[in-house]
Amino acid sequence: MKRLFIFSILAVALISPLVLDESFAQKNHVINIPTGAADVTAPYYWQVEETGNTDGVITIPPLDTVTWENADTAAHTVTSGTAENGPDGIFDSSLFGPGKDFRHQFTEQGSYDYFCLVHPWMVGTVKVVFGTEDIVHILHGVASELDSEGRGFDLNYKLDRKLQSAIVDPDRSTITFTLAGFGQDDELIIDLPEKLITNPASVWVDDKQITNFDSESTEDGTRLTIPLEQTSEEVIVMGTGVIPEFGSIAAIILVIGIISTLVITTKTQKLGIPKL
Repeated sequence: MKRLFIFSILAVALISPLVLDESFAQKNHVINIPTGAADVTAPYYWQVEETGNTDGVITIPPLDTVTWENADTAAHTVTSGTAENGPDGIFDSSLFGPGKDFRHQFTEQGSYDYFCLVHPWMVGTVKVVFGTEDIVHILHGVASELDSEGRGFDLNYKLDRKLQSAIVDPDRSTITFTLAGFGQDDELIIDLPEKLITNPASVWVDDKQITNFDSESTEDGTRLTIPLEQTSEEVIVMGTGVIPEFGSIAAIILVIGIISTLVITTKTQKLGIPKL
């Protein structure tokens, strides 16, 4: 009996640290329901506090919790399932009003759709997977306004937060990235194709030039690993040039314009038309 008691004590002593470590590793993720979400014409119905993502989709590891906070003036539900097939019974907040919240802990991997029973156009998904730090995000259509075909570039990146936008400045040979939300001290890993920016060798974070970033050549360009702080809001990358093909097109247009001007001037002089 004494031996059994001793073994039990040892088991508890060994298991307890593991349980404590696991509980400390758990995290709460907040999704805000913004004012006006009850209106089907609202620009968005959810906003992930960490990333600024507004499509209602969030990716988390198992054992983490998601809290939906109602900042709207109307009551809502957060109900697992789909508007087409109805609730699936996994979780349901019931109706909760302005200033209230609902939370649910996700213990198993999987994809969990959810919607509002009262406003069924409000839909989202919680994706529960291991290794969320390895998820690659995509920033679509970068520099589409400078691309002759209007497509731009899709940039792959890894970051707990979201890249809100990227502005390309051909005159300064820079790309300015704006970050959404706040997180832990982190790093931005981003693949920059050579066709978008050549030799991206200088980096600024919040107007301060840094040198402690890593640069790695890839098949299509350069992979940068840039350290960030919790409050970092802007990253500027400078190279020796951006959108080379756009520069060529601009040069061609300029040459055509000059030639056209010379031709018109010559014809005007031959016809004896007085200059304005």
